Amino acid sequence: MYTIKITYDTGDSFNQYNGRTDTVGEWKTRELAVENANRLVEHYKLYERCSSNHWGDDCLTEKEVIDIIKTKEWCPIIDEKSHSKDYLMLHSITLKLENGTSMQYGTSTWCGYFERLVSVEVVCPDHNMIWER
Repeated sequence: MYTIKITYDTGDSFNQYNGRTDTVGEWKTRELAVENANRLVEHYKLYERCSSNHWGDDCLTEKEVIDIIKTKEWCPIIDEKSHSKDYLMLHSITLKLENGTSMQYGTSTWCGYFERLVSVEVVCPDHNMIWER
């Protein structure tokens, strides 16, 4: 089985906690795990462009990023009436499951003012394999 290992940094105004990890999902095929890992990386790269910590010519507003997210296959399914719709669009993603369905996954542990995504790895402990992005 393949899982996705996410390493991120977090903190607050007074402390920083580096190298935190989350493990996401379980897939039978490497291809599906890699596809989901790529979704997570793509989501983070978009989120980063509207982050208050991002500077440069490629900066986007939150609305611009949300409009781009809406065009992606991994766009989260959010109730139109939700009072936190914009937040959820920026802090969640849809990952594919083996049976053809999908699951929503929250990304707020590495998408925030003090948070930063460090790495995304597809891990297969059975075969001692790692694919890093």
